[in-house]
Amino acid sequence: MPNNNYQPRLADDRVGYFLTAYQDLSTHYSNDHFVRYVNRYNLEKQDPNAEISLPKKPIIFWIDNAVPFKYRDAIKEGVLMWN
Repeated sequence: MPNNNYQPRLADDRVGYFLTAYQDLSTHYSNDHFVRYVNRYNLEKQDPNAEISLPKKPIIFWIDNAVPFKYRDAIKEGVLMWN
C-alpha cells in the first residue's frame, strides 16, 4: 500500500458495494471469518483549500475493445450519465 493518508473502509453488508474480501482465520471469536473492504478510489483535490476541486489524478475508465462498435457510444453515454 502507498504511504499516504488513504484509509480503507470496512464494508457494510446492508449496502451494495464492490468488495475485496479475504478470510481472516485469526479471529477466534467470530462465526464470520471474512473481512470485507469497499473498493474505492483515493481522490485528492488539486486545490485542498477549495470546497470543490478537480482531482490531482482523475479516474479514467476504458471501454473494452471486446465491446462491439455499435454499442460503444451507448455505453459511454450511460456511464457518463451515471457519473
